[in-house]
Amino acid sequence: MTKNILVITGTLAIAFILSSVVTSSAPRPSQPVQAGFAVTRVGLKANQRDTTGPCPIDVGFSGFITVNGPGEVRYKFIRSDTPNGGQEFILNFKEAGTQSVATTWFGLGGDALPTVAGWEAIQILSPNSLESNHALFNIACSHARGRFRVTLQGFTVRQQTNDDLLERDGVGDEVFLANPTTFLVDRAGVESELEIGGSGTVYGQERHFIIYAVRAGTASATGGFRTGDEFPSPNPWADHPIPAELGIPHLLFDGEITQGINALAVIPTIWEFDHGHYRNFVQYRESMSDPNLALAVSRFISPSPATLRDAIKTFSRLRLGNRVSVVGGEMIDRPIGMGFDGEKFQFDPQVIILTYETADLIAHTDSGKGLGVLEMSYRDDPELGGNYSLYIKVVRLP
Repeated sequence: MTKNILVITGTLAIAFILSSVVTSSAPRPSQPVQAGFAVTRVGLKANQRDTTGPCPIDVGFSGFITVNGPGEVRYKFIRSDTPNGGQEFILNFKEAGTQSVATTWFGLGGDALPTVAGWEAIQILSPNSLESNHALFNIACSHARGRFRVTLQGFTVRQQTNDDLLERDGVGDEVFLANPTTFLVDRAGVESELEIGGSGTVYGQERHFIIYAVRAGTASATGGFRTGDEFPSPNPWADHPIPAELGIPHLLFDGEITQGINALAVIPTIWEFDHGHYRNFVQYRESMSDPNLALAVSRFISPSPATLRDAIKTFSRLRLGNRVSVVGGEMIDRPIGMGFDGEKFQFDPQVIILTYETADLIAHTDSGKGLGVLEMSYRDDPELGGNYSLYIKVVRLP
């Protein structure tokens, strides 16, 4: 009898141990699931059902999922072009209630598809099958356009350049404006209009060896620019009746810019004249002909809100190489606004990128010099010393 009792007791102990092992190794649910757990309501709507504007357009959708208790919901978005849907999503509920969901359909419409009508919906996969309403939307592609005039108004000498002791190029600064390179480019980086600037009239001290110099500046009785001078008149950013033969103000562009379709690039520069040694100017013109420049500008063509900071980019910001450089002490024509890279002075050109949005914004903004005036600063390394401001004016025409 005692032996049987021991056997039974041993059996109970083994059963208890096995029961403990099974209980401890069984997976525990992350949260309790209510019997009859289900999605009871689901809905979706387009944030903007009818949209007209430059394409491609992104359409956003906002929706909700309501359940009757705690549990896990699996769902996906389905839409008119892919009714079977795509990626699945999981939403966890700690209790009965509603949670928000959202999605975006990107890149709708374009030149080949000027109108788009479609829908998107939420499909519940578990714990039960359910499908929301179809959120309808309509898109009509259109492109705002405007005619703009862009003018180089003049400049201010905030600090004259450090000249050689003998002032062999003339008293003070002698400068010339490289007629700005301008081009109109489409989204593919194809130029529809292109003008690569050449060297313009030399302004400064009137001297016999500069046969095409125009007397300008107050550094001497015969001209030459010094710190504080303004050209072609006081407040050079303003409109003044200036003789056309002076060459400034200079018309850069008068034409149409279309939203989301094209952009105008303007690259103004001002150069220190040093006996007409043009090696750097040849290199500068080569950099203006780089096809990568148009491609870099085309990336900014989009129907997005603009800020004034979007308007000016440097070659380095556009990931373009700089070809214009000067070794210290070298007497050569050079652009003002050169920095030092540790070995030589390098010029990083500034590019004004006028999409429809930025052109319209500048034309209606007064930054202290009047509506539409953009001040561009060209500051040399301290060893070279120069600091000039150029004024570009953008006007929207009727």
